[in-house]
Amino acid sequence: MGALMRWSLKNAKLVIFINVIITLIASYYAIQIRVDSSTEGMMISGDPAKDYHRDTVRKFGSDNITVVFVRDKNLFTPEKLKDVEKVYYELKDLKFEPKDPEEYVKAKDPEEYLKLKYPAVYAELAKKPDEYAKLAKNPEEYGKLVDDIGAYLKPRFPDKYKELIKAKTNVTKEEYNNLLKEAVDRIGKPGVGRCESLFSVTNFKGVAGGLETNPLMDRAPDTGEDAKRIQADAMRSPLFMDSLVSKDGQMTAINLYVDVDPSDPEFHTHFSKKVAEVTAKYQSKFDRVFQFGNSYGRRSIGENIILDQARIVPLSCLVLICTIIIALRNFGAGIMPMITAGSSVICTFGFMVVAGIPLNVMTVIVPSILLVIGSAEDLHMMHEYLESIEETNCDRDGSVKLMASKLGLAVFMTSVTTVIGFASIMYNDISMLVQFGLVATVALTANCLATFTFGPALLHFFGPTKVRRHEAKVHFVDALFKNIANGTLALVNNPKRKVVIIVVLSLLTVAMMGATFLVKVNNDFMGYFKADSEIRKRSDTLHKELAGAQTFFIRINSGMPDTFKQSEYLSQVASLQQFMAQKGWFDKTEFMAQKGWFDKTESLADRVALINREMNKGDKNFFSIPADSNLVSQYMLFFQRDEISRFVSPDFSEVSTMVRHNVSSSYEITAILEELQKYMKKNMNPNFKFEFTGEYILINKAAESLVWNSVTSLALTLFIVFMCMYFLFWSFKAGMISLVPNIFPIVAIFGIMGLLDVPLNVGTAMVADIAIGIAVDGTRSTS
Repeated sequence: MGALMRWSLKNAKLVIFINVIITLIASYYAIQIRVDSSTEGMMISGDPAKDYHRDTVRKFGSDNITVVFVRDKNLFTPEKLKDVEKVYYELKDLKFEPKDPEEYVKAKDPEEYLKLKYPAVYAELAKKPDEYAKLAKNPEEYGKLVDDIGAYLKPRFPDKYKELIKAKTNVTKEEYNNLLKEAVDRIGKPGVGRCESLFSVTNFKGVAGGLETNPLMDRAPDTGEDAKRIQADAMRSPLFMDSLVSKDGQMTAINLYVDVDPSDPEFHTHFSKKVAEVTAKYQSKFDRVFQFGNSYGRRSIGENIILDQARIVPLSCLVLICTIIIALRNFGAGIMPMITAGSSVICTFGFMVVAGIPLNVMTVIVPSILLVIGSAEDLHMMHEYLESIEETNCDRDGSVKLMASKLGLAVFMTSVTTVIGFASIMYNDISMLVQFGLVATVALTANCLATFTFGPALLHFFGPTKVRRHEAKVHFVDALFKNIANGTLALVNNPKRKVVIIVVLSLLTVAMMGATFLVKVNNDFMGYFKADSEIRKRSDTLHKELAGAQTFFIRINSGMPDTFKQSEYLSQVASLQQFMAQKGWFDKTEFMAQKGWFDKTESLADRVALINREMNKGDKNFFSIPADSNLVSQYMLFFQRDEISRFVSPDFSEVSTMVRHNVSSSYEITAILEELQKYMKKNMNPNFKFEFTGEYILINKAAESLVWNSVTSLALTLFIVFMCMYFLFWSFKAGMISLVPNIFPIVAIFGIMGLLDVPLNVGTAMVADIAIGIAVDGTRSTS
């Protein structure tokens, strides 16, 4: 590496020109960088559970909810209900054009996509209807087919798979686009797929031995008497209570079930802003109105990423410049690291755009990491350069050559160790961490190259030549550092004190190691926000007054038509809810009286139990599944298909229970799901298959892999540190000793996390790697 530094010194103009050109080209791409606020990156890459979740959404509707919360002390008056009605109608038809219609159709209806894109493949597969029917029922397998059609077809049709793929639809591009548009219209455009409010629900009400199935409101009432009647009906229905109306009658919700556009990374931001435009018009009409849900949360993450970048990077630069200037007492010494780091950041952003990697909650911290860790090499070089200036009588080139001969190999090995350490993060199942590892690796590599090329070239032209190192008066900074160093040496050189230090640090390490077992895994995206942030306040308000906007499904499949028209099996669904009520996990339904973590569960059992109650004069004791299966079948006739489509398949072979909640802890939900699973295995029909699914479940599943990923990544990093130190000094002993100052920070970090109840998530998992990056440099300097 010393040779590269000397070459850069000799060809300083060329090196500066090349660096400037590369930086300018990278700038062109860097300004196109996009922000990704989705939670997709927090999930496990290639997880089959994602296909199962997509299939669940196709069958039972979206689990992506945006709740528009409305509070007013005079809510149930004609004037206020008319305003709620206006909000409802403005929101219910909120639709968007898909950004990429082909990708949208592929994600939403793979079979439709296959028919349009590869008609010959579809025709060939359909020749064997039984096999194709089995394929169509397997979302994971069908996903493999459309995602990599060549790899799927090759083993099945080795002689003609290429011809089948090439035989695409023989229509013009315009005709193909029209077919895609028709397919989008059939599937439904992204936006509000279902809007649930007091104006959209059916009011099942027993009257004179019969049952009324009228809308709760088809329009806002004209009189106060009608408004009070509507309020009474709404508050006596367990289906509406705490989901659409609060117990005090002062709050209501408009629940938007959102069909997301998977082809548009900015969909959630666009959707949330559109909802905000609607609610903003009615702020003065109610005591309070706001939105909360997945789209709002992701939009908030995106906005915070931009704000954090605008705050943290300049602050990091300022702190670093001041630190270097104070330490070296030379203004030029503080500027050079900023030039090399700035160029590296721009090149990194350019790479991210070309590679399709966005700014997310992880990659956003790379510039600060680059400034902190990457500038260490610059600092060592500048310190050695300033030391060499006196030896060479202010000869810039001579100082650079002397600096290169002393530091070239050592600084290079430090850089390599740090780069490979961050590269080890890519050995991971979570795509966000893979992206972070890749971006950090590229950034630190770019900084290393800039330091070893751009640095010497800049010093050739602009390196400081005046230093004040041997004045009679010692500067207070030098005196401070010297006293710290002397004090440390005096402490460790004393044999008795050395033993005490070793014993104390060993005991502390063992204690911290024990505390690491207290670390809890929590991959909750709400944890990225401060407790007093607006999004946390809205979440708490919604949880307290109505029902949370986080959801997951409990999906039960019998495999046999009409199963859940049978009283025995539908009662098992009701019993599941009763079990959850007894455990104190869930609340706010007629089945669930206790206040717990989860806010609302909805199922087909709720609907049937309500009909049974109303057919028995509203007696609460009859809020249950009737024992007669024929009666259950008769009750089903009262429902429109769209009223129960979220809870049961058309052939009644499969049911889904939606759980709305406000649980933020991954380890808490894991414990709950484990106990639920035990109950269902013991009490459900053994032939039934059941799964928990939802975005929240997928993120929680990724949390379980964090521990193993962190251990393997750190172990690989430590091994690399040992090998680099071994080859640097050609000493096994030096390699082993170098591990001590690297292992201790890791153990201390996780120990402190356990003691302070700081969870392990995709953010905190990186702290240990960053600590190693800093510790490696210190190890190399002291060796």
